[in-house]
Amino acid sequence: MNINFTVCITYFFKRNNIRNLIKKLKIESNKDIEIIISNDNPLEKLKIENHQRIKVFNNKRKPKGEIKNIKYLLSKAKGKYVCVIADDDLIHSQMFEFIRKDNFQNLSYLSRSTIKRSEFGNKQKKINIFPKNKIIMFLEKKLYLSGTVGAVYEKNFITKIFKKIKIKKYLLDTLLLFKIFDKNFLIYDQYLGFNNTSSSNISAKKIDLNIFNKDYLEVINNIKCEVILDKFVLFILHDYYSIICREEKFKIKCFYKFLKLNLKNKKIKNKSKIKFIFIWKFYLLLLILKAI
Repeated sequence: MNINFTVCITYFFKRNNIRNLIKKLKIESNKDIEIIISNDNPLEKLKIENHQRIKVFNNKRKPKGEIKNIKYLLSKAKGKYVCVIADDDLIHSQMFEFIRKDNFQNLSYLSRSTIKRSEFGNKQKKINIFPKNKIIMFLEKKLYLSGTVGAVYEKNFITKIFKKIKIKKYLLDTLLLFKIFDKNFLIYDQYLGFNNTSSSNISAKKIDLNIFNKDYLEVINNIKCEVILDKFVLFILHDYYSIICREEKFKIKCFYKFLKLNLKNKKIKNKSKIKFIFIWKFYLLLLILKAI
């Protein structure tokens, strides 16, 4: 049987979840799915159950990083459609059932992603399919959509994106999401992606602020919808503020740099509401530090 779907899994550290992810994909009953895993940890040799449609590539040299890791997986993918996911997240096999019913008419397929296990994969009597003009309703309150978790792409389409991608490390799922807005895609109103925020949320780990700032600007430059731009900037500001407040040194310097970065940006500098919130956050940080 021809391979229609390739699930590309990036792996770096010892986690039991990867076996649960493989189990959820039901590879025995889904004959047109292959799973390829790139282990980017040279210190660990990953071993998975022997199966002709499951392949593991163990990196024996220094780590490539997420972007190069994904590019490598895309070069090995045989499927017409590709799902890119980290080993600690999940995608439900129902996603592939829906795409088959659509007869592979779209470049990209999205579903809601959730951080609650209880919501993941919940079946509904009727599956609502939303076109582009309903996209903002998903993003106004919270980023329920992800460009990786619960997303499937036509292989040539995502390969072209990665050939031109400029971000180095952060906000990849968000950039991919915005890249597809001008293309042909469908959104399934069902939680078919599980996002493990304990490891993926930028506010949950130490980051390189210089790299993050550059990647952040790259995402900003790829957002064409003004409403989504506003929501995204404020969403990142909230997480960035949390990161700065955890820093032991240079809190004011780091946030002031981020403030200037945004106010100089052509898309943001004329937005009075966003400018006000940035400046208010900056002065709030000053007051907090003075009170300590």
